[in-house]
Amino acid sequence: MVRVLGYLVVASAAVIVALIVGATEAQRSREIAVLKEALGARRGFLLRAHGVEFGALGLMAGALGAALGGACAAPRHELVPDSLERCCTPASHSLW
Repeated sequence: MVRVLGYLVVASAAVIVALIVGATEAQRSREIAVLKEALGARRGFLLRAHGVEFGALGLMAGALGAALGGACAAPRHELVPDSLERCCTPASHSLW
């Protein structure tokens, strides 16, 4: 049951992200049209500008995700009993 709920959460998050990207695309299309018309911006400039913007956003999102993941994983160590940790570590499962 928990696994099904997890799949539903992931699916709903994917739908939300797709809707946000679609809304952003419509806004970007208007922005690109204004830049081309008003400033005479060329295609190469627009591609570089968007590449830099999305690259910076990706780096910031990755850093934030890594920081949040580390922050969430740190308390887990205190919650796991030592006996469970000893029995489930790779060193305790020797093959020979």
